[in-house]
Amino acid sequence: MSSATRWTGAAAFVGLLGVAGYMLGLQQKPLPPAPLPMPASGEVHDGPNVLIILWDTVRADRLSLYGYELPTTPNLDAFAKNARVYERAISPGIWTPPSHGSMFTGLPPSQHGVRATYKWLDDHHETMAEVLKAHGYDTYAFSANPFVAQTTNLLQGVDLVDHSFEGKWKRQARRATVSKLIDGDASTDISPAWRPMQGQKTSGTSHAYKDAGTVIDDAFFEWVEKRPDQDRPFFAYLNYMEAHIPRVPSMAARKKVMDDTLIDVSLRTVVAQINLLSYTFGKHDFTEQELEAINRTYDAALIDLDAATGELLDGLKSRGLLDNTVVILTSDHGENLGDHHMFGHKYSIWDTLLHVPLVIHHPGMVEAGRVDTPVSNLDIFGTVFDLVGLDKPEEAPLSASLNNLPTRNDVFSEMVEATPVAIQRVDKLYGVDNQEQWLTTYRAIERNRRKLVLGSDGSTRLYDLTADPQELTPIAPMDPDEVASLTASLNHWHDSFPAYDPAARSSSDAPLDVGATEMLEQLGYMVDDKDAEPEDAPPKKGGGRMMPTLKVPAGASAPKKRKGQRRRSNPNGQ
Repeated sequence: MSSATRWTGAAAFVGLLGVAGYMLGLQQKPLPPAPLPMPASGEVHDGPNVLIILWDTVRADRLSLYGYELPTTPNLDAFAKNARVYERAISPGIWTPPSHGSMFTGLPPSQHGVRATYKWLDDHHETMAEVLKAHGYDTYAFSANPFVAQTTNLLQGVDLVDHSFEGKWKRQARRATVSKLIDGDASTDISPAWRPMQGQKTSGTSHAYKDAGTVIDDAFFEWVEKRPDQDRPFFAYLNYMEAHIPRVPSMAARKKVMDDTLIDVSLRTVVAQINLLSYTFGKHDFTEQELEAINRTYDAALIDLDAATGELLDGLKSRGLLDNTVVILTSDHGENLGDHHMFGHKYSIWDTLLHVPLVIHHPGMVEAGRVDTPVSNLDIFGTVFDLVGLDKPEEAPLSASLNNLPTRNDVFSEMVEATPVAIQRVDKLYGVDNQEQWLTTYRAIERNRRKLVLGSDGSTRLYDLTADPQELTPIAPMDPDEVASLTASLNHWHDSFPAYDPAARSSSDAPLDVGATEMLEQLGYMVDDKDAEPEDAPPKKGGGRMMPTLKVPAGASAPKKRKGQRRRSNPNGQ
């Protein structure tokens, strides 16, 4: 295997004007001229609606639907009795932009190119929304995540994008969030009693997105009912962020998973981003009781999330839409909650980040039941086109349909880049030894509940997920024939598609600058130190390490012709 150069983050922030423009929701990329063409016949495709419900940062093993001992998802449990539940759905990436890029294009992360230092889906990629729009579908998205927005181009092809943190729905989302805040809660940087600590700025009020659930329901149904042609099918994507930090679940939800003593601990345990990062790097610790409180707070957030989704599903049914809508509920990635002495979704490829829920419902086409064969979220792309009766784009041959019972044996995942931002931040405060080890990147293959992980540092680990579901102890000694077979399959998979080539970007593939906004800092994506490398800086060549088999093909072909324009997120709600 050979190594290759990768893009790394640049060190400069955007200017004050650019920051202000983004914070006001006004920073726009120039619009190209032509909309997507309708099919040659001019007719609207006669297919079912498509609704993707994205539970951001939700790991499957914390849902009662997947056997968790606490009742975190009663509404989903009831809904899934008439749906297909995939027991081993694996995300192709470990965090939001890469995994969304794969779901929306059917391409692996190392092919579509969205990564830590290039958070942008190049425009020549064909997204699910673009293809459906070209066949007459109305398209809509509500995203509570600022990285599923115009800042990443992941929603190209969507007619209207609403957000909870800007525009028409911001005020309602803010009111809903405030209604859940608890007096005396000092745990997060949007909590009423929180006070800044070392390495943390004074908190502001940029937290409207944290109760997007009920607001998303209202916004989605308003859009559905105001569409000029109610006979047209629709595609909608709804992103819920309740499970993402900072978590502020309702008191009612907390009481379902904690007693009064543990609730009090949960409100006093400071889980500001700097504490979580410092824990990961071994510079901060939590007591066993505090770790339990943090975990139960996550469970409580899932209860609130499940309740909002239950109202959404009830709304679909009461409007007569449920039976003619392909409903796909999944997550982009999971979350470390102290597992492997880590928090968040960085620097690892554990099952806590890869194993996500996946439920598909359509009473006329999808047979209900549970499937234990491993599948990839990459296949959501192919499944949608199969269910609506359209050919998927030729660019995505690796995305299969899950409508038929899966027959593949191998499922693949990648962490194609690790950035030094969090390392630098903790190092400045406490010092971090052996920083280079945290920049290791990974690829993984799962076959028959055995998981092989290859690191760019030359490491090879094999886990038995049946005997050791928490991946606590690698198999030793490893069977060399098994390792050779899994490694060959992993490399064959990677060699079957062209690696992302920065040289093939068109002039329109220019990421929007993203300012160091407080909202993104609270989500754990940004740094509050102007001297540190911004996690969202534009890419530059040189430095860093990549998986050994990742390569840049010589003589890259010219990018595809642009397919038309999507309307950007509308800060005025018009």
